[in-house]
This record gives sequence, structure tokens and C-alpha cells, in this order.
Amino acid sequence: MSFETHQQKIDACRIPDNLLPLLSTEELVEICMEYPLLIDAYAYNNIVEGMQQVTSTFNGFQELFKRKDNCICLFDYLKSNDLRQENTFGLDEINLAKKTIYYALAEVLLSFDRIIQNADDDQKKHIALFSCDLIESQEQKPSVYGLSSIGASAYLAGSVIAKKKSVTRAGNVLSDFLIRKMILNNEELQELKDVYKNSINNW
Repeated sequence: MSFETHQQKIDACRIPDNLLPLLSTEELVEICMEYPLLIDAYAYNNIVEGMQQVTSTFNGFQELFKRKDNCICLFDYLKSNDLRQENTFGLDEINLAKKTIYYALAEVLLSFDRIIQNADDDQKKHIALFSCDLIESQEQKPSVYGLSSIGASAYLAGSVIAKKKSVTRAGNVLSDFLIRKMILNNEELQELKDVYKNSINNW
């Protein structure tokens, strides 16, 4: 079937409303991460804005946002699909790039208020630690992880840490980054890493 408009593609992907409540949250996460138009998120100024737009047009995401266990299920998805645990030696560049691109989108999705609000304090700390560890690993393999991957991990960590009211921010580096939704340069990344480390140590 061919489509003449983008809206027709969106409509064709819609899950029948009577099926939505029957899907487990784990199944919803898998369906959302395999959404055919998910890659559209990269067509915007940054992938955070892109994911905000993409999630607003697919009813699978809207159902996921309603689930109280969405955070733990999405975090489990991230851990299960962690490229550091996979043997990527046999993957060609295209498939490896696809995996890193979609993984970054899953990280951004987890950072959304409607997801992270369902995590308790210990879960938030665990997510922050996981994201910071990802950043360290990604920096060691620049040929595998691009700036968008590092930016997604940094955005997830920053979004979680910013919700810890007792955390003292170092200047405006974190708030500016969360507003801008993208990393400007390596110097800013190192400043963010220092903020994250101090915040987690004082959790």
C-alpha cells in the first residue's frame, strides 16, 4: 500500500483502541520502539523535540504514558538492549548505527516527565548512575557512538538529577542544557559530568 501523505502513514500505524488495554506495558514498550515513524524524531532541531512530536501522534505512546509501570518497563528495555552487553563485531555499520540511533530515542523517552514521574527515589538514582556510566562508555568509542547518543544519555541523566530537589546545581550549566536540549561542545559535557557526579554523590 502506498501513502500520499504523512498523516496517512500515521493513521495506518494506529493501534485499534480496543486492543490497547490488552497489551502489557512490556509489549507496549516494544511496539513503541518499533514504531515505523519513530525515526522522524531526527527531523527536528533536536531529538528531544522530535520525540515530543512523534509521541503525540501515535496512540501507542499515549497509552504507554498512562501506565504506572512505564518507567520500570522502559528502563528494563534499556538494560536489555544495552549495546555494551552485545557482541557488535559482526554488525555492519548501518545496523550498528540503527541500534545506537534507536537506543538514544529510548533514553529520551525515559526522560519524559510522564515516564520518570513513576520512578521512586532509588530508581531515579539507579537511572542516573546507569546514564552516567553510558556516557563514559560512549566517550571511549566515538566511532560507534555519535554526539546524539552521548547527548541522549546526558539528557536522561540531567532530567533525572534535576528532579532531585535537594541537589544543588553548579551554576547554570545543567538548567541551560536542559532548556537547549543539546550539548554544545566537549567542555560543556565535562562540566555536566562533574555536576552529575557531585549530585549523585550527594543524593
